[in-house]
Amino acid sequence: MERLNIQRKHRKRNTEIRKTTKIIDALEHSLKLKWKWAGHIARMDREKWTHKVTTWQGPTNKRQRGRPREKWVNEFQLTTAAVIPPKEAIMSLVAQAFQASKIVPDVIPTAPEATIELKYPSGAVASQGNELTPTQVKNQPSVSYKADPAAYYTLVFTDPDNYNTTEPVYREWHHWLVGNIPGNKVSQGEVLSGYIGSGPPEGTGIHRYVFILYKQPGKINFDGTRLTNKSIDGRAAFSTKKFAEKYNLGAPVAGNFYRAQFDDYVPQLYKSLGV
Repeated sequence: MERLNIQRKHRKRNTEIRKTTKIIDALEHSLKLKWKWAGHIARMDREKWTHKVTTWQGPTNKRQRGRPREKWVNEFQLTTAAVIPPKEAIMSLVAQAFQASKIVPDVIPTAPEATIELKYPSGAVASQGNELTPTQVKNQPSVSYKADPAAYYTLVFTDPDNYNTTEPVYREWHHWLVGNIPGNKVSQGEVLSGYIGSGPPEGTGIHRYVFILYKQPGKINFDGTRLTNKSIDGRAAFSTKKFAEKYNLGAPVAGNFYRAQFDDYVPQLYKSLGV
């Protein structure tokens, strides 16, 4: 009150002080917000989740001594069951990202639910469509995912925007292919095609670089020529979908992707590949 030069002897009411300082009364303001919200709810469809939560009365049974057998949330779920979709109906963030970026259906017909964690030696991390540079991803990343230790997996890394064309048969160029991975031990898998980093040609815009994981029905005898990380033969005109169908891999279980466009490292990559 010293700044206002007001003392107790002046007998100023709080209402006068608030009027002078223009300070909002917290209780009055909260009441206004409360009634504003009440009006909003009153006009809302009664079947909406927000309305049900606001008008919910809480558990109706009397609390007994000791730890309750049921949680309060049980009745909440019972009350709102009609408007909350079941867990299996909620699309994971990974699946949403694959749908939004059109990896489904450009690369695979069904989106994976789980994620593959990808960390590069440069410190870069792939995260469902973030943009990285070819320089950042030039070296093979560390790959981790939740796996059944008794099962085998196949990892596909592909670029579906290779030729920047609408003709699907030429769009995919696979950068890495590893099969018969025991559990999540990628380093112990069978390398079908060695890792080659991203190399989007200049002027072709931004490309999607997609990692897809399949759980194999068992150990597979993969045919075809094995490619080193210096060989580009047989990488173009690839089809992840047809590859999965050929070896009966089923739907993908996990995935991740990033985007990248041309940078100064790309000509160096082409030179090392003899292009």
